[in-house]
Amino acid sequence: MEYNINGKTYSFIKNYQEDSCLRQSLDLLTQKTFGGLSLEKWYEKGFWNDKTIPYTLFDGQKAAANILVIPYEFSMEGNTKKYIQLSTVMTDKEYRKQGLLRFLMEKVLKDWKMNCDGIYLYANDSVLDFYPKFGFRKENEFQRILPLTGKKSAIRKLDMSDQDDFNRLLGLCRQPNPFSRIDMSKNYELVMFHAMMDKKDHIYYLEEYNIIVLAKQQEKTLICYDIYGYTDVSLTEILSKVADSSCERAQLLFTPKNPETGVTTVYEEEDTTLFVLGECDTIFAMDKVILPLTYRA
Repeated sequence: MEYNINGKTYSFIKNYQEDSCLRQSLDLLTQKTFGGLSLEKWYEKGFWNDKTIPYTLFDGQKAAANILVIPYEFSMEGNTKKYIQLSTVMTDKEYRKQGLLRFLMEKVLKDWKMNCDGIYLYANDSVLDFYPKFGFRKENEFQRILPLTGKKSAIRKLDMSDQDDFNRLLGLCRQPNPFSRIDMSKNYELVMFHAMMDKKDHIYYLEEYNIIVLAKQQEKTLICYDIYGYTDVSLTEILSKVADSSCERAQLLFTPKNPETGVTTVYEEEDTTLFVLGECDTIFAMDKVILPLTYRA
């Protein structure tokens, strides 16, 4: 459908990912905006499905502005909610300050605000004054820091270019993290996105437990993003086998089931602010959680 915005006509199209021409136009804008990040490989592997809905304004065949809408089930201790994550919010430089993102945000909120329990997104520092105009509020996320003695053992780094390793992760990431209060495993497609992109060098398999750990060690800290599979072994035991002997602590970027696990501190990430709309603000303020980074689009 065509709309006149600030004196120029655009086509507003959503949920068009099966149209290769439009999808590739969006991918070009994504690469320009986010430093080469591409959605095309993710699509080709079959992970970009109707769980990820693009809302895009096109100037002819050129993607001018976009918001990705990602509805998903969020479960915490048996209580299930429907949340919406907004991602890949962007405008081509040629079309900025023309009201395109305002148009798209109004479309998104009209479609989803009354059809979910909450909406959230992660914004960079250049747009912190934009989202409050639509009712979004800033919230903190909370990490856990716990002491850890590393004793690296028989772990294997998975190679995402190897089909067997790829399939192993695909199978296990559909299972919830056995140590986490939060289950978002029905959106495993986002895990696979990170596995093909920024986390591909940080995926480890512990064969004796049939567990996969997404983690990296920075000096004396093991940063653990997520864990997949079922086990009766303790969290500390799992983490210790991934860390080497120089490790002194673990930083958990998921929310452990046991509230006494580690010291709780505010998680801070450069050029990134969480905004929420609706009731999902209570899980951050009251429950002091962090949404696993592996489900961040």
